[in-house]
Amino acid sequence: MKQKLMVPALLLTGTTLLAADAPQANAPASPEKPDTLPPAKYVVDWYAPPTDWFPAKEIKDYTLNTRVPDLFWLKYDGAYTLALRIRPIQKTMLERQGAAKLVNTDGTGALEYRLDREKDAANRTIGVYKLDVPADDFIEVSFKAKNTALRNAGGTLALNVDGLATLLTSKDVDKSTRCADGFTAYKVAITPKAGARLRSVAFTVDSATAPDFQQEWVIFDFLLRRAAPKPRFTDIPRRRWIRTADFTNNPAALTASNGIEDVYTYIESAPADVKSIPLPLEWANRAPQATHFEAPEKYKPVRVKETINGKTYEGFRVTLTMGDGCYLDFPFKFDATVYNTISFLAKIDLPKDLKQVRNMDSGLKLHPAGLALLGDDYPRHYGTDRGKMNMHYDNFSFGLRSEKRDCDEWTRYGVCQGAVAQHWQRGSAAAPDGWKAVVFDALNDTCIGNKATYYADVSHWCFYYDTKKIPEGQTVTVTLLAPQASSGLMLAGGDMPGYKAFLDARDAWKPDYSDSRALLDPPAEGRMEKALPIVKNHVPVSEIVVAYGTPVKRHQRVVDRSFERLNHLFTQKYGMTTNLPVLAAPSAANNTKIFVGGDRYAKVNQKQYAEDMARLNGTDGYAVRTDGRNIYIYAAPFNFVADGRGLANGVYAWIMNNTDIVSVNIDVAEGQFIFDPAPDGNLSAVWGDAIKISPLVYRCGGGYHITDFMGCTRNSVWADPTLGGTRPRSTNHWWGYGTEKNMDGSKAGKDGADTWGIDFDGNRIRPGCYTGHPCLVNVLENAKSSYIDSAFSMTSGESGYGVGDTKWRQIPQANDCSFRMFDVFGLWVEDCQTHCQCEKCHTPIRLPNGDLIKRPASIHSMKEGDFLSTQFYANGCAMINQVNVYCRRDLRVESIAYMWMAEPPQFNISRNYNVRLCPYIRKDYMEPIFAPANDVWIRNINRWGQLDIHLAMYEYTLLFINSHPVADVLKLDLQAEIEHGRLEEMFFEGGSNFLPDCLERWVSIQLMWDPTQDVMKLRKQFIRGAFREAAPDMEKFFFKTFEACYRAGISNKIEFEMEGQVGRILKMLPATDGKGGTLLDECTRHLDNALRNVRNPGSKAILEKYRAGWTKYLAANK
Repeated sequence: MKQKLMVPALLLTGTTLLAADAPQANAPASPEKPDTLPPAKYVVDWYAPPTDWFPAKEIKDYTLNTRVPDLFWLKYDGAYTLALRIRPIQKTMLERQGAAKLVNTDGTGALEYRLDREKDAANRTIGVYKLDVPADDFIEVSFKAKNTALRNAGGTLALNVDGLATLLTSKDVDKSTRCADGFTAYKVAITPKAGARLRSVAFTVDSATAPDFQQEWVIFDFLLRRAAPKPRFTDIPRRRWIRTADFTNNPAALTASNGIEDVYTYIESAPADVKSIPLPLEWANRAPQATHFEAPEKYKPVRVKETINGKTYEGFRVTLTMGDGCYLDFPFKFDATVYNTISFLAKIDLPKDLKQVRNMDSGLKLHPAGLALLGDDYPRHYGTDRGKMNMHYDNFSFGLRSEKRDCDEWTRYGVCQGAVAQHWQRGSAAAPDGWKAVVFDALNDTCIGNKATYYADVSHWCFYYDTKKIPEGQTVTVTLLAPQASSGLMLAGGDMPGYKAFLDARDAWKPDYSDSRALLDPPAEGRMEKALPIVKNHVPVSEIVVAYGTPVKRHQRVVDRSFERLNHLFTQKYGMTTNLPVLAAPSAANNTKIFVGGDRYAKVNQKQYAEDMARLNGTDGYAVRTDGRNIYIYAAPFNFVADGRGLANGVYAWIMNNTDIVSVNIDVAEGQFIFDPAPDGNLSAVWGDAIKISPLVYRCGGGYHITDFMGCTRNSVWADPTLGGTRPRSTNHWWGYGTEKNMDGSKAGKDGADTWGIDFDGNRIRPGCYTGHPCLVNVLENAKSSYIDSAFSMTSGESGYGVGDTKWRQIPQANDCSFRMFDVFGLWVEDCQTHCQCEKCHTPIRLPNGDLIKRPASIHSMKEGDFLSTQFYANGCAMINQVNVYCRRDLRVESIAYMWMAEPPQFNISRNYNVRLCPYIRKDYMEPIFAPANDVWIRNINRWGQLDIHLAMYEYTLLFINSHPVADVLKLDLQAEIEHGRLEEMFFEGGSNFLPDCLERWVSIQLMWDPTQDVMKLRKQFIRGAFREAAPDMEKFFFKTFEACYRAGISNKIEFEMEGQVGRILKMLPATDGKGGTLLDECTRHLDNALRNVRNPGSKAILEKYRAGWTKYLAANK
């Protein structure tokens, strides 16, 4: 269930660059609007259903007569295709299901073949069910099939396309299509029907006639043909160069007509609205740095002149040989926030006899040249390191740096912002005969590196070519002509009106130093008409009456935990002499009853209760209501703990909204709670009439910010969540399913198991994070069996409890099969781009329409990513399919959509796929996800959001943030991702410095519950709650820092703050308090003032730790 976010001004609404007539999100693009058509690979005239092929019978009804499907790699006509196979279930599997209490095999005859059961076609049917696909343009259905094991069974296969068509292999042969390997093609026409919807497709095999029957159908190329090509999703309008003035004046009016198709030629024409300055060609003399670059003299760059299209250009030429790298930096001061467009002509001359290259992925050993030649392809910029960014021979890096303001000279390592292969304007008329016209927007382009510079104060432009890769005796010659920086142009992308609104809001950002004491009062919204007594004179005058929504006692712990936390905190704050009673039924005492769970409020207000429960259904939200005497907290069934997670969330919200208790969570696992003691020992509840539902199904802040109290966020896949969301298993870094028997390493090397991948030198690769992938073709059958073994394996989780306890786990102690204990099986491959290079993994992949996805010779290219993505997702679908068939229909597989998996593959993957998109490494965290610089991410979010999968995010929002602001951008990110990506889950990588970033972590977690909240108000609420009397000083400390970051704005884009950028910014600015020094000195004074002014002992303890941490931070960033 999703809340509609009413924030249209800053959301993608389909009005980018085609504002007047772009279609709405999640609607198909029409031919009249080609700018929203996705790339051609996603526009097809066929439909194949997702890979969720299941028996028609429910698992509990399986018998030895049941036919079951599986998916496998079939080699056909020189390519591999993911084929469907239908066979009788194995008796050993039924016995396994019986032992797991999935199928009753005790005296029911389930383990016996019975001829009479064959009369029930459902025993012989498998299909893809619960579809909802527009079918009004389907004109035919077709497939290829072969019966490979026919004995004592009929030989006909029937296909039912949900009332649209029926096909029998005995009569509907497609004689016009020739097949190989004993397969036959089948086809039948479909008459298009207006408004038709496809609900299911199902295959039924013939009846068997004897117990020892054999039956095996293999099916591939199954598709429904459309009358015309149709996009799988609507894209956001494609990126175009535009005039900056058009964006500044009226971004909502931008259309395709504003685009500049050949931007290099446009710059060359010297239009009045574009000002250009030539970049110098005199390089600085630099001393060599071992392993990074040689002195320029080694390569002897020379000044040259070249005539192209009748025009003479000046530039330089450098002849490169094997070495540590060629790095040239050219001193020149300019403001790249104004002159943001860098352009030049380039030519890379490779040896004509270049047959082998030194492969930077393989210890610089010699390999075929095609490995490192991109040609017309783009480099894969998702998550790549500097070696891979610079590994291709027909590419070089370039960028900008600020000698005064940058924390490190990243360009000298080859970590630049631009690259020829990425920013070469393909098709430009200005670059004939092997020349390339390169144009790069430093502010808005897709950067190849994750390190920017201080663009407002550029001191050098830079050139980098990694010469380590050049074989001995070979030379590479690079010519670069007419480098210049231009103003008046920008590369549009993402949501341009939303981005303009963001820029305006950032420019207008100002701190709020108003009195914040009232922010610790109960919220105005949700207050009851009458306050109800809870504690009086240190004695509880109330009781908790709980009705658990689950009969499983171990699942009640998440609710019990909230009660224990309530009593623990109330005892400290109000000096309670005894706990609030927690009862199963109300006592006769004349006191305030806090009813938690159950339907008691239905007797008070049936209409309100029914409305609330309808809204809460399927969420971990909560309702808090009152009848004027008692309080009612209730929730709806959500996950495996029924309403438990929602009830706990409601209890925590009730505590937070009726007291001044704030969880600072600065350096202990369960948080440090700050409050002002109540000497009179009195508490009356004021807040208690509200309903709260997050638009995200699951939320998690990572690391120490995964506490129940801080926004009730313990419900994510990786973060040891507490009975919320889905229960994950082995969602980790390594991809070893099917290779387990060889993981002791005893068979590594050339004689290793054939499930291991093969590297460029023919050696086996140990599967795992940072090591490599298995052979995805060879491993699949073993991997399916391993996945099933994992599902049936018995497991018990750890159960810890108590304030400050770090052992609490998602799975309480229980001995049961994993498929019942978990909801998601992981299939992650993080930080690993070493893929199998065997012949099978270089064999094309066949799509259902017969098209081939070929793996290019060049590695780390976008086209290679297409192949690898399709191959990996296919394996994941085949693996989860077997768990769904034999154990549980809704159990999911999760992979991180990272590097080569960020873009959707070219087939419909399982609807039980959790796709966890990872924008980090290349994302600009100082600008929203819909900014032009982040176009590649919002584009993929938009695409995944229109596919029938579960989309989650894995972000670095809270990693190394230290002192820079993230919440303002995060608010916009969440809104856009929920709106366009149908985002279900957000997970933040945890911070590594828990002192400076405590404010933004707390605010971020609140935003995950409600991204429409006022960020400044949340910040002030936390600062007041955490630092009490010192809040005014700490507001100045934080807000002066944030203001400095925002005034730097686009001048200093930050990924995550590891190098002390914020400290450097503060050092560059003068103090504003009239006491001299730098802004860094001023902020330190505010921190010291806070320590002097604080009185609350909890706040003082935190401030002392904070001050020590600030000293350490400054020392580390001198």
